[in-house]
Amino acid sequence: VAELTLLGDARHTSRTAYFAYSLDQPVALSIVVTVYAGEPDVFVSATRARPSASDFTWQPATAFDQGAGGIRQVLIEPDDPHFCSGCTYYVAVRAFDSCRVAVTAVSASGATVQLMNGLPVKQAVPGGEYRYYSLDVAADDGDVTVSVQPEVGLLDLDIYVTADGSLPSRD
Repeated sequence: VAELTLLGDARHTSRTAYFAYSLDQPVALSIVVTVYAGEPDVFVSATRARPSASDFTWQPATAFDQGAGGIRQVLIEPDDPHFCSGCTYYVAVRAFDSCRVAVTAVSASGATVQLMNGLPVKQAVPGGEYRYYSLDVAADDGDVTVSVQPEVGLLDLDIYVTADGSLPSRD
């Protein structure tokens, strides 16, 4: 997870930040840009280190990905004609006005997403699947609170927590 603040200017000149994620297994990749403020554009490529509005392979396409706030998600499945394993995926986040985002890339291989204290993360998890998250907590940090909020509708989920470093499960 990387947090980013892009500051726009009065001339409406865009600012762009770039991220990279290496995928070494032939499994689905989910790139999520959580938007806290502003209206950034997101572009993804596996062939261009600096994707742009005129040179990209993927970008968020669904209705909940548009407008201020919310999430911008790109899900790249192994059956996508441009999918590749053993390569690097490049993400560009562009904004014309000030914005604040967090960028997360998660592969379906069971990778654990490292959380940062006080920084919320929005993610979509398909029914029947798991997502694993970790948070480093010092002994003197006090209480830990985990909150889950659905974007729409009802939410039927289970949350399992361990404090010993093992992956939680319902067992």
